[in-house]
Amino acid sequence: MYEIYNMLNKRFPGWSDPPTRATVVEAIKKYDRDGDMLFDKDEFHTFMSEFLYEHSQVLWARMVKSVGTQVGLLPAAAPSVKSAVGLPAAVPDSVLSPIIATVSKAIKP
Repeated sequence: MYEIYNMLNKRFPGWSDPPTRATVVEAIKKYDRDGDMLFDKDEFHTFMSEFLYEHSQVLWARMVKSVGTQVGLLPAAAPSVKSAVGLPAAVPDSVLSPIIATVSKAIKP
């Protein structure tokens, strides 16, 4: 479960705290049909299906925010930033957009 949270936190902006140990143990007990405290392929599939369904609103909100920023906002802001900073027109917006994203993440409190 911690690996799943880490993967989601790396892929989408916005932090979601991982579950507590008690929550993990409870989930294992709920989805572990054979009682070995490990998920086999089918148990893991069932767990992930229900986990993603239960948390779909939060996951979709994070994903839409990420895509909206990366595909819409940053490319639209790149020409203005280019002229404000005095960069030459030869610098492609597609190169400047990720730089803007990185700088904005670095200066965020």
